[in-house]
Amino acid sequence: MRAAFLIAPTYEACDEFRPHLHAAYDARAVGERLLEPGYDFEVFEAPKGVEPEVWLTEILKDKGQGETDALLVYVSAVSHLDEAGELSIEVMTGRATSRLPFTKLRTAISSRGSRSVVVVLDLLMDGPMDAVVATEYTAAARRVWAPELSGYSMLCAVRGRQPGTTPSVSPFTSLWLSAMADPQSRNKIGVAFISRVMDVMRENENLYTDVPCFSLVPGRRDLKVYSTTSPSLTRPSSSSVDRVSSPPSVRQPFVRVDDVFSEGDALLEAGDWEGASKVFKKILLLLEEKSVERAHAYVRLGAIKRLQNRPREAAIHYRKALGVDGRHPEALERLADVLRSEGEFAEAATYRRALLGVVQDDHRRFEVLLCLAEDFEKARDLARCIEALEDARSIQPEETAILARLAQVYDVSHQPDKVVDIKVAIAQLKMQPEEVARSLVLAADYAVERAQDVERALLIYEDALDRDPLTPRAFDAIAHIWIAREDLRAYEKALLAQTVRLDKAFAHAAEAEVWREIALLRHDKLDDLRGAIEALDRCVERVPGDVEARVALSELLVKNGEMEAAIMCLEIAAWHAPGRASTYRMMHELMLKVGWIDRAYCCAAVLVLLEEADLDEQLFYEQYHPEVRVNPKHSLPAKGWAKLYPAGSESNLGPILELVASHAIEYKLSWLKKNGMLPDLDPSMRQDPETSTVSLTRTFVWASTILDVPLPEIYVGDDVPGGIAAVPEQLPTAIVGRSVLSGRSLKELGFLVGRDIAYFRPLHYLLVLYSSLKDLTALFLASICVVRPDYAVPDHVKREIKELTRFLRDHLSEKESAALNHAVERFEQDGVRADLVGWARSIEMASTRAGLLLCGDIAVVNQVLETDDRSVCDLTSRDRIHDLIPFSVSESYAELRRMLGIAVG
Repeated sequence: MRAAFLIAPTYEACDEFRPHLHAAYDARAVGERLLEPGYDFEVFEAPKGVEPEVWLTEILKDKGQGETDALLVYVSAVSHLDEAGELSIEVMTGRATSRLPFTKLRTAISSRGSRSVVVVLDLLMDGPMDAVVATEYTAAARRVWAPELSGYSMLCAVRGRQPGTTPSVSPFTSLWLSAMADPQSRNKIGVAFISRVMDVMRENENLYTDVPCFSLVPGRRDLKVYSTTSPSLTRPSSSSVDRVSSPPSVRQPFVRVDDVFSEGDALLEAGDWEGASKVFKKILLLLEEKSVERAHAYVRLGAIKRLQNRPREAAIHYRKALGVDGRHPEALERLADVLRSEGEFAEAATYRRALLGVVQDDHRRFEVLLCLAEDFEKARDLARCIEALEDARSIQPEETAILARLAQVYDVSHQPDKVVDIKVAIAQLKMQPEEVARSLVLAADYAVERAQDVERALLIYEDALDRDPLTPRAFDAIAHIWIAREDLRAYEKALLAQTVRLDKAFAHAAEAEVWREIALLRHDKLDDLRGAIEALDRCVERVPGDVEARVALSELLVKNGEMEAAIMCLEIAAWHAPGRASTYRMMHELMLKVGWIDRAYCCAAVLVLLEEADLDEQLFYEQYHPEVRVNPKHSLPAKGWAKLYPAGSESNLGPILELVASHAIEYKLSWLKKNGMLPDLDPSMRQDPETSTVSLTRTFVWASTILDVPLPEIYVGDDVPGGIAAVPEQLPTAIVGRSVLSGRSLKELGFLVGRDIAYFRPLHYLLVLYSSLKDLTALFLASICVVRPDYAVPDHVKREIKELTRFLRDHLSEKESAALNHAVERFEQDGVRADLVGWARSIEMASTRAGLLLCGDIAVVNQVLETDDRSVCDLTSRDRIHDLIPFSVSESYAELRRMLGIAVG
């Protein structure tokens, strides 16, 4: 069976709507097309005054619709979307209209087990076009027909009403019919499936210009809509009237009642209502008064009267059927349907309840209960409507359509607590935690606004946050409630609970904001200074780079008398925002209060550098600013070098490389010499530290003594990047460019020499000899292989690593090997990837800081770096100065200045 059902009310006799004359053209065009050869659809058009879902159910039942039979449902009507998201169409009932939910049409089809279905919806909004609302219409249709999960393919379009337009076939219907007739929609053997028809529609640019809003979604079963191999193409085309079988002109006497029923059913199916009526009336003459078969005959006669649009007469026949068999399910159901169509809703509900006593199948009972609820609702018996819907819910508790209707009826019956229950139940049916949480927020909003149940709303909001701590509006609503009640302790408790949720969700940025709010509450409202400090401390712990929070924390610490802690807090803030002048101004003021003159001077120096110093800060800076290079009284002790390395650089790489450094240097120098790769330096360019009066050479001697590093051989070259560079040689050697031999102040030379001479420390000198990442990686892997012979290494460097490993193993003492084994164990226990680039950068940063220490003037260092072309590990001059500025106001820098005896004040 291939059947097409057309539902296209024109509302011509309706007082509520302007005529929808397009529908007549739509239905005619669709009907004519589907009756053409190759389509093979039997077309049924919904008669006026008959409820479409009842009409559709009866035809499907009479036709014996099966699971594999093809169905096409076409709708062209005014549609409506209610607040619960239920989509319905306006259908004619007499001179008025009623709304028919699409769920009922779907139920009428699915109750027959139909799986191969195409649904075409050409919907009209009762008003001007609104694109946003139209998309909600298509989404609601998609929820009803669920094409992704069912065998139902859906083609849906929504447009607004346009008064004064000439009636014609609607653009969407016209595009659909054209696509079905388009040869492009057919495969190689001439068959057109609905999915391909949709593709052809999408390729038509008119779809996007003529149809304001549409949705084309194929179902899980691809329905064949046309075939060139159809038998109908091999015989002459005929009209729809010609296809209706004519009743036999001569009837034989009826002998068996079953045969007579079959004959009447055949006539009814063929559309010969008068002939079928005569046959069923003859059956009544053949049967005894109390025969159950008489009830079947009366039911068929009632069906004929309904098809003839004579509901009153149909009701009489159904009552007669019940007079014979009071439990006849078909008679009960159809009488109830007729009574509903006539507006006798209470009586219809009476028969529908009687039908419940007959029906045992849960699926069937569910459908009857839905209809019963609608009867009671229209009869304004909301209590019984709710009872029917709750019974239906007990059968299918996860059916959201039922829950939505229940919420609507409870709302109308002024039972807001029940509405909240339903909304919570709907939320709990969602799949994703985020969706559940959002729906719970809506339920809680309703509990506050309509149910006036704030306590329950609080519980629901908290449930939403437990499922998704980042749910919009949930926590704001809780905060609003407690603040309105002026219960600040409860508000604080809610804030703390929210931090726990956000922590579990790893939403640290959001958690930091909550801690900030807790700090504000405790400080401003609860007079809890210590609690506010703790809250801000947690805030910056979650988001270390939140400079504003750190500054606020320092202000609270000052207020609490914790000056040193406040300074430390600002020191960290400076690392995260090196160019923030107000940070250094606050540090300057606090350090003056605690008597740290040298650090206060360093802060003033930064403010001068940033051109943000006020008059007092400028005068303070000039009071202590040295005109010449610093004059240290002591050399830097070994422990001082630890303070030059950046924070966080204390990885387990350093100890491994430090243990093999001297041997690795020896190996590399011998390898370079063996391969003739040592630089050929001109002896005449060598500077003698003992006799030279050149400022640069004397600065090398001075820096070597202060930093306690070997004094290198010094050679003059032409163009040296950065002015000075260490070069690989048997003895520590530095080459200096002519650009630094003259025109440089002692402060500038102090920075340049201090930065480069630091590379002559044994560990740092590794970067001179193993300057590429490949070489440094090979050295690190070879160091591990000394104590882990089976350690996996890349094939392309395996030979080089093997040779270096052998050299290191032969030259390390037992004590050094044991220490190396311990260092490798610590590295393995860490379980982190070796960051050799980060380690190399920390060496460059430490060397640059050493240069600042010997220069003693951050402004001079900044001037040098502005024209510096030195490149190490992709560090720019900007990177270096952004490190040196906060370092210059740090406790580590202050301690280093005290060690050298150059602190002022």
